[in-house]
Amino acid sequence: MVYAQTLALIRRLLGRLLPGAMLLAACATAGAGTGLPPDLAEDAAALEGTKAEIVADNVVTIDELEQAALLVRDCVIAQGVTLERFSFDNGDIRIRMSAQSSSGSGNPTAALEEVYDECLESEFTLLSDIYNFQNQLTTSEREQLDREWLSCLQAQGLEVETLDEVSASNPSQTDAVISCAKNLEEAGW
Repeated sequence: MVYAQTLALIRRLLGRLLPGAMLLAACATAGAGTGLPPDLAEDAAALEGTKAEIVADNVVTIDELEQAALLVRDCVIAQGVTLERFSFDNGDIRIRMSAQSSSGSGNPTAALEEVYDECLESEFTLLSDIYNFQNQLTTSEREQLDREWLSCLQAQGLEVETLDEVSASNPSQTDAVISCAKNLEEAGW
């Protein structure tokens, strides 16, 4: 499940890089009384149960994000997946799953990733997006992270001049993006 963990890490790092203009626009058009952009405010208003309780005060803390991670764990288990390992560390879910081999055809690893991705999307992603929005980097921090991100990608051999030229879904760039995401996390980003 390294793939799923890495995507979560990349999403968190890129989420913190919301361009200043988008951040200003989001703040200017924030959902009534929530301080969130309209799309996040609207989605948050539709939440139910534990997730609704988490956003009731219009703030998502790291402890509340951990509650959402536990919802992911419970969702995965409810789908019949055996968890070998589960942890939540500073916004990142780390999970190792296994399933009984089925007599049906198909890729069991892909099936596990699909279950995880569905649970992550339904239980965690919106709350993570709100948390990331509320913990945006300052302009100076964002510029520094941009420089470090670009420098790392170039050191990995990517011939790019801006981050706009980079995509984690581009097969020729995936390894460099994953490597840099891990390096930036280890550096405290």
